Amino acid sequence: MPWQTATTMDQRNSMIDDHLSGMFSISELAQRYGVSRDTVYKWIERFTAEGRSGLDDRSSAPKHCPHRLAPDIEELIVTVRRKHPSWGAKKILQWIERHRLKLKLDASDLLPAPSTANDVLGRHDLLQRRSSRQPRQSPDRPLTSAGAAVHDRYAIDFKGQFRLGNGRYCYPLTVTDEHSRYLLVCTALESTEGAPVRTQLERTFSEHGLPERIRSDNGSPFAGNGRWGLSRLNVWWTRLGVRHEPGRPACPQDNARHERMHRTLKQETTRPPQMTMRAQQECFDRFRIEYNDDRPHDALGGQPPGTLWHPSPRPYPSRIAEPEYQQHWEVRRVKANGVIKFKNERRFLSETLCGLQVGLEEIDDDIWNIWLYARLLGRLNSHTGELR
Repeated sequence: MPWQTATTMDQRNSMIDDHLSGMFSISELAQRYGVSRDTVYKWIERFTAEGRSGLDDRSSAPKHCPHRLAPDIEELIVTVRRKHPSWGAKKILQWIERHRLKLKLDASDLLPAPSTANDVLGRHDLLQRRSSRQPRQSPDRPLTSAGAAVHDRYAIDFKGQFRLGNGRYCYPLTVTDEHSRYLLVCTALESTEGAPVRTQLERTFSEHGLPERIRSDNGSPFAGNGRWGLSRLNVWWTRLGVRHEPGRPACPQDNARHERMHRTLKQETTRPPQMTMRAQQECFDRFRIEYNDDRPHDALGGQPPGTLWHPSPRPYPSRIAEPEYQQHWEVRRVKANGVIKFKNERRFLSETLCGLQVGLEEIDDDIWNIWLYARLLGRLNSHTGELR
């Protein structure tokens, strides 16, 4: 029969039995079991207070931790995350800090580090694990910077179309101010035609005023495929004194800040899509209010875009005046077929210019710059008829 190995619990119980027998002193028990006298006293005290259960191992965790996260703060972190599933730990803490008074938090209620808040989310199974992937760097990527001030430059685009629950396509039109990241327009349209886009912009310009510049891609209706990339929309911007800045073809990174907003928009409003266009627009409206006035933005130091936003000092005019060109320039009005008559010759410019006056500035013999308001369109060689 093999020898049986005594466990620690067996040793403690045996020592207590020997103590109860009255045959051994404390010193003899210490020597018999190879422990100190203090250890013998400890287990006798535990047995006296709790019985045999007092001989069990106890947790070595401290009974009090002054830096431990308060339960109400942990519950608040979890609540905010469940309300905003796409927000990370840092954004959640920024939101809580900004709403301290509303949440009735005292100055003594210290918020944890983002890493600690992230641990809280992990314990409640609220983390979305993502594979680590190194970002791809493009050697020719331009270093684009946001506008230097509010209304310096707007970004406009259509977020990719998607099907609603009823099977119809939705084309979300979006406009943001690049400096403040303020979302001015988030509208569900049925197509990418220019007329509805202009209607939305007219409402926006009437409410907020005019920007200095507008950046877009080279797609319709923001730019055209014809000469000089003219479209009815960007010609209208030129008449308003708003400069159009098209990005490079097939380079969405030129409008990177706007594209990043689109990723958040898609995540918050189209998964799943709504059943009807009206319901989808209501979803967009809720997102726009939250994005502008409540959602912390990392690029703004945790503040929402609405904290920087203010109306433009350039009001939307009720009537667009005719252009004022230099007195020594030649001025021609473009006919309905996009043609002007110059030097006894008919020159086709663009049908998007019909009814508008263009200015021709002679810069060399038979070489003329063609202007539309403050926008240089191109150059005409009146001798050869070449336009570029």
